[in-house]
Amino acid sequence: MAAKDDPVAKKSRAHIVYKTPDGKRVPGVTTITGMLDKPGLVKWANNLGLQGIDSTEHVKNLARIGTLAHLLIATEWKNTMEANDADKT
Repeated sequence: MAAKDDPVAKKSRAHIVYKTPDGKRVPGVTTITGMLDKPGLVKWANNLGLQGIDSTEHVKNLARIGTLAHLLIATEWKNTMEANDADKT
């Protein structure tokens, strides 16, 4: 499936803006960790290559799994919050 036709890929392109209670914009975890030095990734990618695994495709697949997990958690959380709100009425 092409990325442009993939609903998960489309959803994952959205970027959430995080703000403090007083409205100040702050970076998310991915932004912060993206700034860190990750020397272990080179060895990891090399090991994948030695196993005949394309690291770029492997990372794309892992990202899709992570996106789906986030969507499932967000949906469950939303449903729980709605159920709690309904119980209060």
